[in-house]
Amino acid sequence: MPDDRDQLREAALLVRAAEPGADALSAQGGPDASTLEALVIRQGRPVLAVEDDDIVGDVGDVWRARLDAAGVRDGLRRVLPAVGRIEVDNHPQLPYVGTGWLIADDVVVTAGFVAREFAESGGHGFVFRPGSPNPLNLMAARIDFRREGRSGNPRPFAVREVLDISGESQTQLAFLRLEPLGPYGPLSPPLNLAGQPPEVGRDVAVVGYPAIDSRMDQGVMRAVFGDVFEVKRVAVGRITGVEGSTLRHDCTTTGGTGGAPIVDLATGEVIGLHLGGQQFGNKFGVTAATIAARLEAIRRAATGVAAAASGPTAAAPDSNPRAMVAPAAPAPAPPVVAPPAVAPPPADQLVTALHGAFGFDALVRLAATELGVDLNALSPAGSTGDAIRALVQWAQGNGRIGDLFAAASALRPNNPQLAARRVVRPAGPRGNNVIRRELRELLKDQFPKRTDLAMLLDDAIGWNLDDIPGQDGGMEAVCFELVQRLWLNRDEHLRLVLELAIERRPTSIGFRNLLDEIFESSPVASGPAA
Repeated sequence: MPDDRDQLREAALLVRAAEPGADALSAQGGPDASTLEALVIRQGRPVLAVEDDDIVGDVGDVWRARLDAAGVRDGLRRVLPAVGRIEVDNHPQLPYVGTGWLIADDVVVTAGFVAREFAESGGHGFVFRPGSPNPLNLMAARIDFRREGRSGNPRPFAVREVLDISGESQTQLAFLRLEPLGPYGPLSPPLNLAGQPPEVGRDVAVVGYPAIDSRMDQGVMRAVFGDVFEVKRVAVGRITGVEGSTLRHDCTTTGGTGGAPIVDLATGEVIGLHLGGQQFGNKFGVTAATIAARLEAIRRAATGVAAAASGPTAAAPDSNPRAMVAPAAPAPAPPVVAPPAVAPPPADQLVTALHGAFGFDALVRLAATELGVDLNALSPAGSTGDAIRALVQWAQGNGRIGDLFAAASALRPNNPQLAARRVVRPAGPRGNNVIRRELRELLKDQFPKRTDLAMLLDDAIGWNLDDIPGQDGGMEAVCFELVQRLWLNRDEHLRLVLELAIERRPTSIGFRNLLDEIFESSPVASGPAA
């Protein structure tokens, strides 16, 4: 680790870096603050380009010797292929949402807020969120392990399953299971987590995909990033603090690097996961020990071993991870019991499952032999995706969703797309998807006029109905999107909307029943106060 003399030499280099233009700047009344800021960052905390899984270009005087030290570049070459850009289809705004990296053979870890852009709790695990503009098209995520400045060959792998997203009050981690998207070869080896706590002053690198930030001085942004954004970069710096499960560093990052690994340059091991911070100030993340504890909790939950009941290692109540390690030798067979009933997934999930399991011809045969319906008549000239959506809509309208799912599962018993979306019917309260569906129907039935629904939304929580996605799809699509967004903040937004709906539709018991079921609250008065 560099000592104080190294830091003094570093400061001297920064001063000398500004000297070539010092006379000219002085003649104009002194150096511009943004110019000096850019010079300091470029020399002291540079952001390095990446091509073909290696850093390229001039690294500057401050960092040249450190990066040329024995083993440092080799360590980075092992890290770079395992870091990728998380991209999302059918997202209303963002083509990519952050950075992730391999932590197990087919498992990527990222920041929790990154995964929440495309996934949410489904009551029995995690599901992909409805897409935009058509909510029947679920969002789909993948991670591209290339996306470099000049390297045009992609290496995308689909996100097959969201294993876990930690709660808001926890450590903001998410774990995603991958499957290959195409013939891009095997996944790279996972990165190694450091076994020792991070030390203040260690030289580190954050490997991520920084995006342009309109809030920052654009001259500084161009000087530091070379006007190249949203591609893989290596930002170098130091650990500046460690407090429990949180570490701080001063690498130069912007949005897009959320979830990136913080790598110890001396060992090539990951000592933390980057979460955020000020663009050109102190950043923060979680330590490798925290990541390891969470991963172990998921493994324990997946293999049936009790996890610790407190702290960040406790499994989240909504998690339903699948095994990330080989299962232990089987125990003696227990008494035979009937298997739990298996319910079909909601229609939107079934669309995605069928996409991964059937081609068009196989789907035509399934529809004809198992359901007695002509798929060509349902979707005369559409794509395979159109045909799948038409079949699911037909099944939904005719009460045959269960038959469709059962037939697809029987024909593709080993297909992971279908297996990953089997939902065990709960023995007690109804699942969240059922409740959300009932709420949508209630809103359409009790507030059929758009103006009435708009007034309910505005008066209850100040939302403008025109701002809800799905406007082109009519009230069906708008109500779908509205309920999805209300559900994300049930304790505040949804409760207020239900309470006002009860007040405005006092003869309807549906809203009151939903309020009691969701919040287990006491009955709300059936009409306005006197």
